[in-house]
Amino acid sequence: MTSTQPRFSQNPFIRLLIVLREKSVTHAIIFGLNHVFAWPLALLHRTFNHKAIEYDGKTIEYVFRAYNHTWLNERMIELPIAQAHVEKHRRLDHHILEVGNVLSHYFDAEHEIIDKYETAPGVRNIDILDLQTHKRYDLIVCVSTLEHVGWDELPRQPEKLLMAFEHLRSLLADGGILLITAPIGENHFLDECLRDGRLRFDRQHNYLRIGRTRWREAGWNEIKNAQHHHPFRFGNAVVIGEVRG
Repeated sequence: MTSTQPRFSQNPFIRLLIVLREKSVTHAIIFGLNHVFAWPLALLHRTFNHKAIEYDGKTIEYVFRAYNHTWLNERMIELPIAQAHVEKHRRLDHHILEVGNVLSHYFDAEHEIIDKYETAPGVRNIDILDLQTHKRYDLIVCVSTLEHVGWDELPRQPEKLLMAFEHLRSLLADGGILLITAPIGENHFLDECLRDGRLRFDRQHNYLRIGRTRWREAGWNEIKNAQHHHPFRFGNAVVIGEVRG
């Protein structure tokens, strides 16, 4: 980590100014109204829903934030797990890459971020397959992004997901970690690759949604056929995968 790496603020007023500068007055008004109404709901969940999950032998509390209404979706468990990895490596002054600009919306981010589409200060707009660098990363984080690669593009190229996975693996330093979180049921090609072994992790944690704001660790057979938006809105099962360099 160096002083030239971007730092993103969680301050909603600063974010409002950024939206106003980068987009339009209409976007800024929508952003402001969304934050005004979402913030008290997030506070209520943080106050009365003290819930946590077990991950790798540790207890990690859910994240309830106004942005993207995390209490409604899989972000509530993806975010704290990914951020725990980032904080651990940041303390060691390791090289960190995030693919898909996600964490900076919830935490102060001081690591390198690339995102093909999202425009934000310090974020490099580049396709992951176009990232060519001699740098090797101690941690690469990909939060609910891999399932969009190739799948949400025109023309659709499902196999691009596997190419991106192998490219990310090649960017790891010796002993580095590639952390991928992905919901089951959103990208059927990804689901098939997990089922038939084309997409394989060195370590894999599976989580099943058992309530609107409740998750538990589960076996692969419990989640492999999970559906998106059923029985609850958004993700109902999430895979947390680790690949070692």
